[in-house]
Amino acid sequence: MTGIARRLGSPIVIVLAVATIGLFWIMATPPSAGPDEQSHIVRGAALVRGMLDGEQLEEDSTFYYFELPAEVGFPAPNCFAFQPDVPATCATSVEVPSGDAILFTRSSDYPIWGHLLPGFGTLVPGETGNTLARFLDGLIPVLLIG
Repeated sequence: MTGIARRLGSPIVIVLAVATIGLFWIMATPPSAGPDEQSHIVRGAALVRGMLDGEQLEEDSTFYYFELPAEVGFPAPNCFAFQPDVPATCATSVEVPSGDAILFTRSSDYPIWGHLLPGFGTLVPGETGNTLARFLDGLIPVLLIG
């Protein structure tokens, strides 16, 4: 091995290892089961559609809302969140909504750059868009480490 190949080998291995761990983490975690995952996906979807500021729910509320496709951030974790005896598979029994809906986020004051990449995934319709958004969200730490 040349000196350049030897110097590049370790960083490439580290980035590939982090990417592999991230991929398995995403596949093992049910959709919307990550911490505030749905909230971050809603924020990203709003940003890529040109909506920088949502409407505040109430004057002192940390919740903001946007009118977005109802499928963004689907499924909602309502059926299993904070209920350790209920499996996350309960979310798969709900049909993917269509049309537009009012979706809430608590992530409106977060930096934009962390939401843009997953937001582009939400431009793809259906469940595929949410899956792509999750993978693009997981790509961010891999890129930062790289």
